[in-house]
Amino acid sequence: MADDFNLVVLAGVVTHDPEITYEEGSGTPFTTLNIEIRRSITNADGSLGECILHVDVIAWQSQAELCTQFLRARSRVLVSGLLDLRRWTDKDGTQQSTLRVRARRIQFLDKRAELTADAPAEPS
Repeated sequence: MADDFNLVVLAGVVTHDPEITYEEGSGTPFTTLNIEIRRSITNADGSLGECILHVDVIAWQSQAELCTQFLRARSRVLVSGLLDLRRWTDKDGTQQSTLRVRARRIQFLDKRAELTADAPAEPS
C-alpha cells in the first residue's frame, strides 16, 4: 500500500514571542508557534468579510532555537510541514486531541530575519 500524501504549507503571522521548551526525559528543545492566517471571504449577503484561522506549529531542535532567536510576535513566516495529531489524557482522565503542523521548514519573511530554519532529523 502506498503512503498517503501529507503536506501543509502556510503563510501567516506569529501571534506571540516563541519560547524554548525541553521535552521531558530526552531534553530535546522545541517551541510551539501559533500562526494567524487571514483570508477575505464573501458573506452570504454579498458583503466582504474576513476569515481568521489560528494554527499551532511545532518546531524541534536547532529549528526551535532559531525561531526563538529571530521570531517575535507579528513576525511573518512561511511554514511547510506535516499535519500531526497530538493525543493526551487531561488531569480529569478525559482523552483530548488536537491537530498541529510539525514544521519541516520555516522561512522568516521579515527583512530583519531573512533566514530559513530547516528541520533537523526527526527526534526519536
